[in-house]
Amino acid sequence: MEIPLTSIDWENAAATPELLEYYRSHIGVEYQSHGWLTEASIDAIRHYAEGVGDDNPLFLDAEYAGASRFGGIIAPATFPTVFSNKGGQADDGFHGGPIKGLFGLWAGDRWQFIEPVRLGDRVTATFSLLSLRERPSRFGKTAFETVEEVRYHDAQGRRLSTYQTVRFNYERAAAREQAKYADIKPYRYSDAEIEAIQRAYEEEAGRRRGAAPRYWEDVAQGDELPPLVKGPLTLTQLIGFVLGWGSAYCMTNRLAHQFHQANPDSVLINREFNMPDNIEGAHWDLSLAQQSGFPYTYDFGCMRTAWCSHLLTDWSGDDGWVKELDVQIRRPGIIGDTQWVHGRVTGKRRDGDDAVDLNSEPDLMDIFTDEQEEVDPFAGSLDDFLEELTMEQVAEEADRLLEEFRAI
Repeated sequence: MEIPLTSIDWENAAATPELLEYYRSHIGVEYQSHGWLTEASIDAIRHYAEGVGDDNPLFLDAEYAGASRFGGIIAPATFPTVFSNKGGQADDGFHGGPIKGLFGLWAGDRWQFIEPVRLGDRVTATFSLLSLRERPSRFGKTAFETVEEVRYHDAQGRRLSTYQTVRFNYERAAAREQAKYADIKPYRYSDAEIEAIQRAYEEEAGRRRGAAPRYWEDVAQGDELPPLVKGPLTLTQLIGFVLGWGSAYCMTNRLAHQFHQANPDSVLINREFNMPDNIEGAHWDLSLAQQSGFPYTYDFGCMRTAWCSHLLTDWSGDDGWVKELDVQIRRPGIIGDTQWVHGRVTGKRRDGDDAVDLNSEPDLMDIFTDEQEEVDPFAGSLDDFLEELTMEQVAEEADRLLEEFRAI
């Protein structure tokens, strides 16, 4: 007997004209947004930093942070998402996030950072849908692109940051039919490749700028940033990220049942075992991922954006400030992927403050082909490009960068 939890046939749901018009009717309307957290406690900040893999003492060490220009612990730059990741909800049932019944994939983020979230801050968020348009796609024939914006304020009403997210929404039946990545499997590493990753991890913290100021005069166009490595991606690492970032969907037992009843459009059914789950389960449940048209379990887009922020704050040091961050996510990374995040200075400018433009280029250690049909959701100064490299090329590049920064 099938479980009749939803009237939406999520496996075959279509983006009907009525559904699209429903979403377009909400464009520009502002709603209160809700999140996993309401307050930046010391444990909340620590859990998020650990989920990103960032051990910067500005986020973790009260004595160290107290001696900085901030006068105390601050949160990682992209931390505010914990105050909005449950989304905005309208009285008529409209909800931010993936279009009802469709498969939503993260495509890009744009951040404007104004003030840091400080220890003890209570943060509120407002949400609005900015646009919805259709784009051709080789993954799901048509991508229904939504752009959402969230604005974060502290208890005194001061704007802390503004965050825009691009999401591509697909009909799952079309994605399964296209089967673009049907033959992709997680990569099997050699011992030498694992050792290269481990060497990089052992040297990362020592290259963090920290309390030593990075002066304008010390930066030149073409300078390369010390690289970071992220991976190999495992289910354990996904859980570690969700422990810090939180989830709108990870309910258990009776609470999960109540959530499914109240949000039938979020329910997915594991057909192999006829068990109800929800749309977030496709990140770690192979059956749900494949029913959605994706070959394997996969990462979170906002996690990769946080990795780019980690790169920048390590390089800029305690006296620097990341003002804007633009990231394009060309496709999800699957379990087993390793990403090497590096960047270079593309320019210097004065716009009231001294500013440096950077280009970050994560190299993806995997066996995907680099087909990039959904591109350029934003035009910005920091883009997330994926390059198709062999494992040998990635290992050689990692060793070259490590040798270069050992000499600095």
